[in-house]
Amino acid sequence: MKTVVFLATLASIVFAAEQDLKFDVVFLIDSSKSSKPSYDLLTGFVQSLMKPYNVGLNGARVGLIAVAGTLEDQAPPAAELNSITSQNVLRSYLKLLKGNYDDFDIVGQCLTFDLKEVTSSDFISSGYRSEIQNHLLVYLTTSTAFDVDPVPTAEEILNSHRYGILTVGFGNDVDHQKLRIISGGSSCSFTASNSTGLDHLIKPIQRHIMNADANGGQYCNKKSHGTMAPTTLATQQTQGPNTQPPQTHSPVTALPSLSPSSALQFDIVFLIDGSRSAKDSFDFLTKFIQTIMVSFNVGLNGARVGLSVVAPDLEDQAPPAALLNSISSQSSLNSNLALLKDNYADFDHPGQVLTYNLQVVTSNDYMSATAGYRSNINNHVLVYITTTTAFYTDPTPSAQTIIAQKQYGIITVGYGAGFDNGKLQTISGGAACSFTATDFATLNNQIKPIQQLIINANTNGGNYCKSN
Repeated sequence: MKTVVFLATLASIVFAAEQDLKFDVVFLIDSSKSSKPSYDLLTGFVQSLMKPYNVGLNGARVGLIAVAGTLEDQAPPAAELNSITSQNVLRSYLKLLKGNYDDFDIVGQCLTFDLKEVTSSDFISSGYRSEIQNHLLVYLTTSTAFDVDPVPTAEEILNSHRYGILTVGFGNDVDHQKLRIISGGSSCSFTASNSTGLDHLIKPIQRHIMNADANGGQYCNKKSHGTMAPTTLATQQTQGPNTQPPQTHSPVTALPSLSPSSALQFDIVFLIDGSRSAKDSFDFLTKFIQTIMVSFNVGLNGARVGLSVVAPDLEDQAPPAALLNSISSQSSLNSNLALLKDNYADFDHPGQVLTYNLQVVTSNDYMSATAGYRSNINNHVLVYITTTTAFYTDPTPSAQTIIAQKQYGIITVGYGAGFDNGKLQTISGGAACSFTATDFATLNNQIKPIQQLIINANTNGGNYCKSN
């Protein structure tokens, strides 16, 4: 009886200690073609792994990224480190991944891109706690068919002590050696061939997290790359305690609590071509919007976002998909964008009723305080993204009035080969506010310049182009 009581007491002490841990963890989850049959197992594994902890802003902060097969399919982070406030919210986010962030069509992994994403100033400023030392990336994958070798980027992360890295390879198509090198050592690299084996990895990984909380955030020593053998479930279970003296490293450099872009307050309305010519590229256009906005604090206290799909004719024109007070977070924006294609777009006809939509977003109803337009700030912008300039009526007079009255600045983005860039420049008020792209890669190249225009307008009274 004494033994039973002792074990029960010990278990309660361990559980309490786990609940009290403060750490930041980002799960990078393979969403390529090879992960499709096992995707639910991977997200279930994340849920089970985090179950003992106090998930939330005051305990274990959790970020989520679905690692796509190619850059064209790569979605923005599903959750930053300040997005998930409880176990229930974590479960909801994990359910949203499948169907909203996955792309099971392509083989591959663009892990390098995602490693750079989680170390970017924008991601770090969104919930990463520089006052603690326990920060961790957990990469769950069924494939090591990387588009670019992620090892140099992983080594930079380990050297900077920004995060420790754990890798979990599931199934038979992973190169254990690659995963071991990414993580910095065999004791931080795990493999499983089935769901039972995956479940057996939970406790060893939880021990890693617990140990790192006591040793200054240390996970694996990258200098051991050349001598450690690939880790299997068996070696993880039989590995003895670490008898080496604890490693020391320089403290993590303090980071600013907010980047300039995440602190901005502005109102932005995206007007998105929903005509026949946009049908094949509509998903690119909505992903482009997601990626533009991921650097900002989307919500009522930061960047307010409105959405309208511009129909080919007035008969097909839907009402605005979102007013400026409708979208409360990046996740809410992503959900609203996912609804546009089937609920607001009409791809049956060519044309654009842009004039009508410009009149809608400048109407008293749309620009009222109750609909979310903030008259107490200067930075308001319309971003028109289109594949065509076959306008139902000439939108230039309406656009010029909007610019002259400083209701909004206007940015235009032409995608493909079916638009007249001269017309778009006239609508935006100048070449500096008009962008073009022929494919998804060049479309993504326009993101930083557009973000910079928004940042600049926040300090110059809301001006976008000189002719504004």
